[in-house]
Amino acid sequence: MATRKRWLVAAAAATVAVAATGVTVTATAAETESSIDWKPCTGEDVEGVDCATIEVPLQYAEPDGPTIEIGLAKRSATGDKQGTVLMDPGGPGGSGVDTVKSGKVLTDKVAESYDIVGFDPRGINTSTQVQCEADSIPNTQPPASEEEFAAMKKAHKAFSDSCRESTGELHDHLDNLHTVEDIEQIRQALGEGELNFLGYSYGTLMGQQYAEAYPQNVRSLVLDGNMDHSITSTYEFMATETKAVEDNFTAFAQWCEGDDSCALAGEDVLDIYGELRELARDGKLADPATGVKINFYDLAAMAFDSSFPDRWEELGSNLAALDSDEGELSDGATTADIGVAELENAPVTSIFCQDWDLPIESYDQFKSYEKKLAEDYPNVQWTPYNSMLLDCVGYDTVTTNPQRPLDIEGDPSMLLIGNTHDFATVYPWSESVQEQTGASLLTYDGYGHTIYGGASDCINSAVEDYILTLKEPKEGATCEAPGDTVDQEPFVVKPQPY
Repeated sequence: MATRKRWLVAAAAATVAVAATGVTVTATAAETESSIDWKPCTGEDVEGVDCATIEVPLQYAEPDGPTIEIGLAKRSATGDKQGTVLMDPGGPGGSGVDTVKSGKVLTDKVAESYDIVGFDPRGINTSTQVQCEADSIPNTQPPASEEEFAAMKKAHKAFSDSCRESTGELHDHLDNLHTVEDIEQIRQALGEGELNFLGYSYGTLMGQQYAEAYPQNVRSLVLDGNMDHSITSTYEFMATETKAVEDNFTAFAQWCEGDDSCALAGEDVLDIYGELRELARDGKLADPATGVKINFYDLAAMAFDSSFPDRWEELGSNLAALDSDEGELSDGATTADIGVAELENAPVTSIFCQDWDLPIESYDQFKSYEKKLAEDYPNVQWTPYNSMLLDCVGYDTVTTNPQRPLDIEGDPSMLLIGNTHDFATVYPWSESVQEQTGASLLTYDGYGHTIYGGASDCINSAVEDYILTLKEPKEGATCEAPGDTVDQEPFVVKPQPY
């Protein structure tokens, strides 16, 4: 790890040029009185949680123009308060307000000294929302022909038109650079000086780019399950996502072959899956109980369960049922829960497509990527996360926050966390962010998507030390997963894509 020094500016003013907007903003890390009007949250099971909203510019290029609201929720420190940790659970589309309302976020040691404040990024939940007509939200699988590709593109265009018409100007100002400015507005409104931020998954991109824009205002950043916004290649993005599931499925197959609790114990699981996969590609695989066809993407969604060791026995039983053409599949066996929009508040696609330019220009190009994935990752050949890129095909918006390597000055304090078996924000992404920033990387050698606040005492203790004292883990620090692999219940902070 690069030698790092803290840039402590406890009460300094700085003029920061905001690349996203072209506007110059004066920021200060000095403590002031909070301007937030907290009131008890309404609703069930929210005792002890306060809620509020603040107003921020809709466009930071027009700071005196129209405004929007950003929703907040707070659980107060259980002991003597030392400060506040602002958090985001990821997404895009995750609600920090709902996360704080739903229960404890910080471990007890940190919660004793710090308030936890969750916020809803612009477009989401209690913030001014992106609204779309419910019947315009596409629910399509990857295309199997040029005609289906064209139909998908048309459906995505209609979806974006619906969202823009229902939402107005906000629809086109949802990128992460605007969210960074919203975070700075929250920091100022809290009135506590430097920022403590906890970002999970997509929330790590918020922390990374905040550190670029306002390094002098950072006290601590815990970034758990990192996005790598330096990836500019469509295939590299798809490949890194697919490799994670390939590795997890290979580990499942090895366990299954040697464990009597697996329905395919003693069998060549990879060979069996390969035969099922080709049947699915040929349209010859069906649910043995219902006769419903199972295509390649359905089967890939089933294989995705290999990322959750507590589901391995069930996965083995499902594959055995398909192999023998007898028995029943478990509920939802061919559906991967990576988080999808169910309501009219559907900001995921607009946010993602404004932050990522990973084009798939044609059906032939899509099939070429799919062919190369099959060559490089010959077992699963696909992950449902690749569909995130297809969602941008035809979606009418501009990528206003295109990918590039991080360029952070002043060495603001950052603690990165990465899970070796993470199926979403894959471990190589956290390694890449570490290389770009020189920040400390704490590795969790286990399954799941993000980990702080989960079952690892080792991770929780290291994060506690960091937030409370700014002590960073030693270079190469790794925490082993507790217990046997198959008994792990992977920690996932929320049901969103990232």
